[in-house]
Amino acid sequence: MEYALPMLALLTWTTIIWWALLLVRLSEIKAKKLLPHQLNTPEDAKELLSLRQNMLARNFANLLELPLLFYILGALSIILKVESEFSVLLAWLFVGSRVAHSLIHTGYNTVLHRFYAYVLGGLVLTTWVITMLLNTVLL
Repeated sequence: MEYALPMLALLTWTTIIWWALLLVRLSEIKAKKLLPHQLNTPEDAKELLSLRQNMLARNFANLLELPLLFYILGALSIILKVESEFSVLLAWLFVGSRVAHSLIHTGYNTVLHRFYAYVLGGLVLTTWVITMLLNTVLL
């Protein structure tokens, strides 16, 4: 159950970003009187919609990329009943890194700061994978 809470937290954050994207996108489509066929591709959206909308869209996609590994690790940890305070801390650190990444990405968007949050998340996941290997396969 310990891993379910950070997983639920990241799912909630991803849902919040999706709603923000939806509301901004629909508002812009209405304001610019765009028709659905005008937004067939991401390139069309990039050209016709605001940078804010495009950043939200890219951030939402980011929340479905690297976090996939997080959800797999969380599910495996629950299934294999591998639970340690350290791994739960790693799960929460990953959630924090993704929220920080989103806030930077959709806010002031300094690429280096965003990169630090991204790398932190990757390092946390790598540490969690190694911990899982040590606790299941190698020990």
